[in-house]
Amino acid sequence: MKIPALRSAPRGWTLIELLIVVTLVAVLATLAFPLFGYFRKKAQFVSCVSHLRVLHGGFMAHMMDNDMVWPQVPEDIFNSSDDERMWRWYFETLKPYGIGKPMWTCPADVLSSEEVYSTESDFTGSYIPTMFDERPNTAFLWGNQPWLIERGEMHGKGDGPNIVMPDGTVRQGPSLFPK
Repeated sequence: MKIPALRSAPRGWTLIELLIVVTLVAVLATLAFPLFGYFRKKAQFVSCVSHLRVLHGGFMAHMMDNDMVWPQVPEDIFNSSDDERMWRWYFETLKPYGIGKPMWTCPADVLSSEEVYSTESDFTGSYIPTMFDERPNTAFLWGNQPWLIERGEMHGKGDGPNIVMPDGTVRQGPSLFPK
């Protein structure tokens, strides 16, 4: 008759093994943590560029429906000191083209982002449209005049605000603060 072999009990973690694992996790977390801020800023920049391209498409669609005339802010709104009325006018004008209220704000623009998602605040935006005259194709004839300019340097690079050109490209304009 054969005697069954004794099985050894499963071995647990030793204190040294546990300390090594905890140390490795802490080192990896320490290395990865600063990258989270970088990736958040990069995502905000990409989202901002996306918003500007969507706005360009909305302005282009509006012009195509209106004999290539840039949307003209009514004179009473243009001459008033009420900025909220002008933002609301642009929002209502481009709304039929699928441009929602959040498209007017850069995610890095803390003040406007909070106002957009608040129900009781006035409407503002992060992007300022250029004022063109009412002649057809003026938005294209003014040469390298940008269509939209980001209000401020919100992405912290010091390279200037994002701007949208007539061909739909988004680039950074001249810095407001010399280096």
